[in-house]
Amino acid sequence: MVPALGALSRLSTGTLVVSDREVKLSGDAFYDAAPSQIRSNLVKDFPQGFQLKPDISVKPAAAPVDATVCQQLFSELLGKGTIRFEVRPLQP
Repeated sequence: MVPALGALSRLSTGTLVVSDREVKLSGDAFYDAAPSQIRSNLVKDFPQGFQLKPDISVKPAAAPVDATVCQQLFSELLGKGTIRFEVRPLQP
C-alpha cells in the first residue's frame, strides 16, 4: 500500500480506503497535471491482483488573501503548535 500512501500525500485533501483487494483513492490535487501523473504512477507501481479506483480532481484555486489576514491566520496556526491526524471508521 506504499504507492497508495505516496499518492495520497500528493493531494491537498483526500481519502484512501483499502478493503480486501480494492483500493479507492479520491481527493483534490494541487495542479492540473497531477491527477494524470498520480494515476499513471499508481497503475505502474501497484501490486498485481488489486483493483484500483482513483477518483482525483484538481483543487479549485483559492481566492487571494490579504497579507495582514494571511499573517494573522498563519500566526494562529503556529500558536496551536499541533498537527492533527484523524482516523475515522469506515462507513458502509
